[in-house]
Amino acid sequence: MTKSCATCGFENLDDAIYCESCGAKITGLVSPPVVPTPGPSPQQPPAGPTTPPQSVEPTPTAPKTKVKCSLCGTENDSTAPFCDNCGAKLSGVAAAPAGPSAPISKLILPQGDEISIMSYPRTFGRSDFLRFDKSDYISRKHFEISMENGKYFILDLGSTNGTNLNGAELTGKTELKSGDSIELAGVITLTFQTT
Repeated sequence: MTKSCATCGFENLDDAIYCESCGAKITGLVSPPVVPTPGPSPQQPPAGPTTPPQSVEPTPTAPKTKVKCSLCGTENDSTAPFCDNCGAKLSGVAAAPAGPSAPISKLILPQGDEISIMSYPRTFGRSDFLRFDKSDYISRKHFEISMENGKYFILDLGSTNGTNLNGAELTGKTELKSGDSIELAGVITLTFQTT
């Protein structure tokens, strides 16, 4: 069974609360799947006696990895693009990982929480830091972390209140090293860490 998103038309699993494509809250009824039912054709005689279906053992699956929502803290499946609880876009979600994988790098937040960075470039903005009182000083698209030739870089994306790296104002694309301090708009200080 699936649910159609009223906003974008994407077919979501029946237990979805938010659309996996656009993040909109899903409302409405579940769309039943269309399954053709085979029947005897007019030229063929009805089928003879059938054997009852045999029970099949479920195939064991590998445990799913979880991603913590940076907004509300809810644990979500690592392949989910949006939080099941609040609908926020999940940070560092891989499209469909072949197996469990560790983050390449992460940002350590003031209370010790972490935002994993699984792919590059990764843009950060206000929605990543809503749990902080002064998040309204952070621009919607505030800064970006990228990786080139095994090196990490940070770039302020024209934010209103600026980004500092180790106390100095960012004025262009700058190399980023594990342990560097990133200050956003003078209100939140993060630590960049590689794994």
